[in-house]
Amino acid sequence: MIGTGTLAVVLLVFFVAGIGAAVGLALLVLLANPGPDLLDAEALRIATADGIRTAVYAIAATIAAALVLVLTGYPRDRGTSPGTRPDTARALPPCGPSAGLTCPPAEQGP
Repeated sequence: MIGTGTLAVVLLVFFVAGIGAAVGLALLVLLANPGPDLLDAEALRIATADGIRTAVYAIAATIAAALVLVLTGYPRDRGTSPGTRPDTARALPPCGPSAGLTCPPAEQGP
């Protein structure tokens, strides 16, 4: 069962994401708009293609910026494995006949 606090957070995230999508789409439409000039058919087609190209470049730049932000903003500790880090290490239960557990075989050397 989901608590009311969790449900409220999920609904808020979906609401904000919907607003962000609407604002982003509106900005892309403004970016791709050829302007108020009266254009003939060929000039309008060229202006629309230029606007769409600009919008696609803006989307690609935003995705690249988000990727760089995630990769630099959340670095991983690559020096130790997760099981040996002090913040995640857990004491292993004892093994052997007295504990009722079988011990894993010892690692064999080369």
